[in-house]
Amino acid sequence: MKIVKKWALAALLPIPLVSATPYKGEPMSLNFQDVEVRAVLQVLADYAGVNLVASDSVQGSVTLRLQDVPWDQALDLVLRSKGLARRQDGNVLLVAPAGEFAGQSSDSRVGQSLDAQVQPLRRELLPIYHAKAAELADLLMASLADDGILAGRGSLSVDERTNTLVAHQPADRLAEIRQLVQQLDVPVRQVAIEARIVEASVDYEKSLGVRWGGPLYGENIRPGKELFVDLGVERAGSSIGL
Repeated sequence: MKIVKKWALAALLPIPLVSATPYKGEPMSLNFQDVEVRAVLQVLADYAGVNLVASDSVQGSVTLRLQDVPWDQALDLVLRSKGLARRQDGNVLLVAPAGEFAGQSSDSRVGQSLDAQVQPLRRELLPIYHAKAAELADLLMASLADDGILAGRGSLSVDERTNTLVAHQPADRLAEIRQLVQQLDVPVRQVAIEARIVEASVDYEKSLGVRWGGPLYGENIRPGKELFVDLGVERAGSSIGL
């Protein structure tokens, strides 16, 4: 009997729910029964204050009942139910089947590749000041190939004697390569260690004092030009006579 009471108490305890939703739109309630999906999308766009552009492939109807749901979450629910996707371009909401968006991206890349195939080639010398041109050329080729920029035509060679890249590419590729070189050809931070060494001979102490002298006649020192001052410098630049 005690065990039953403990389990009953545990069942009555509230379970905290952690919300990790990424939606931040204003909440709204919807109740549609077999309504065209284009009409539902227009209602959501009007509520959010954005313009709607829907593809001709957006067809069919939808039934839904939502209460106090963020408008962007409601939009995603409608899109997923019909296999659609969206893109935001400023204040314009684009809606189309997911396959069309993927095809548009592929067509864009193909168009860029075709443009590069018909553009005339230009040659440009890119001196490298801090990095090794050969290593930089390998890095550039790998980076541009991943982006689908380097393909088919053109070349990128290295003059190791002058540490210079020789790019023979269409104009748009040259601009991309030039920008990458500016970003990559930077000096590597180094730690400078400076030491100063002073060497002094045994006569060094001589240069630190002053020696006065002159001829002695009897018990008196005769003044005149014969009196001298020695400052201890081996090669004197001037003299003092009294």
